[in-house]
Amino acid sequence: MAEIGRDAIIHSMDKFLPSKKFLKWMGWAVGVVIVLFLIGNFIQGRREIFQSEFKKNNQDGRLDITLGEIVARDTDSDGLLDWEESLWKLDPKNPDSDGDGILDGKEAEILRQELNAGAEITGQEPTSNPTTTENFAKELLVTVVALQQSGNLTAENLQEITNSFEKEIKNSERPAMYDSSDLKIGEDNEGTVSGYVVGINKIMKKYPIKDEGVSAIIEKALAEDSAEDLNKIDPFIKKYQSMSKELLALVIPPAAITAHLQLTNSVYNLSDDFQSMKTVYDDPIRAFLAIIQHEKTLEELYFCSF
Repeated sequence: MAEIGRDAIIHSMDKFLPSKKFLKWMGWAVGVVIVLFLIGNFIQGRREIFQSEFKKNNQDGRLDITLGEIVARDTDSDGLLDWEESLWKLDPKNPDSDGDGILDGKEAEILRQELNAGAEITGQEPTSNPTTTENFAKELLVTVVALQQSGNLTAENLQEITNSFEKEIKNSERPAMYDSSDLKIGEDNEGTVSGYVVGINKIMKKYPIKDEGVSAIIEKALAEDSAEDLNKIDPFIKKYQSMSKELLALVIPPAAITAHLQLTNSVYNLSDDFQSMKTVYDDPIRAFLAIIQHEKTLEELYFCSF
C-alpha cells in the first residue's frame, strides 16, 4: 500500500515542482541585485553613492570600483573614511555630521576610546530590539577598532572579515517551522492516498511555485530609491503563507510524512525569505541573510523527495 501511495504522489508532484535550472536562476537573480545594493549601502554608507557606482556597471555586472578604493575614500576630508562614517552613523558628505564643531574624524576617535573603555557609544539611542544589521555593526566596530590600533586595518583584512562573515552565514541552519506533530496523519489505505493526491494537486494549481518577479521589484525600488515599491512583494509573502497553511490542513498518508513536511517547511520559508528581503533598506544584513537562505530554500524545493 505504501508503494502504491508513493507512486501516485510522485506522479502528482512532478507536474508542479519547479525545475532545478529555474530555481538556480531565480535565486541568482535575486541575489545579484541585493548584494550589489549591500556593497553600496552598508559598506559605503549611502544609497546615492551606490546609485552612482551602479551606473558604472560593466557588461559583466561588476562594479567599476575596488575594495581598496572603497577603503581609502574620504569624500568630505574630515579624517574619517566613508565606510567608517556609515558604521558610526555619520554623514560621509558632511565633515561635521552633528554640527557640534568637532570634525567627524575627531569625534570617531572619542567614540573609539569610549568603546575601548566599555562605555556605551554616545549619541545613539538604545534599541530594545536591535536589528541584525545593528548587531553585526556593533561586532564589526569592535573588530575595526582592534585592527586600527594594531596597525592592521587593510583592504585584505577587511576582505577576510567579509569572507568569514559570509562563510558563517552559509553554514548557519534555519530551524524548521513545522514538525510531524503539526501534520494530520491518516490511515495507510487507498482512501487516504487518493484524497491526498487530489488535495495536493488542488493546492499546487491554486498556488503555482514560480518566479514572482521579486528581483525586478527590488531592483526598481533601489534604482528609484523607493522603499514603497517593496510593498509589491506582500502578495507573494501572503501567497506562500496561505499555501503552507493549506498544506498543513491536508490529511497525510504515512508514506508521505517526510516529504510533505519538507515541502510545507520549504513553502513557508519562501514567504519568510521574501519578508526578510523586504527589509533591505532598514536591515540590510537581514536581507543578505535571506539571500543565502533563499538559495537553500530553492534547493530544498527541488529535492522534495516523494
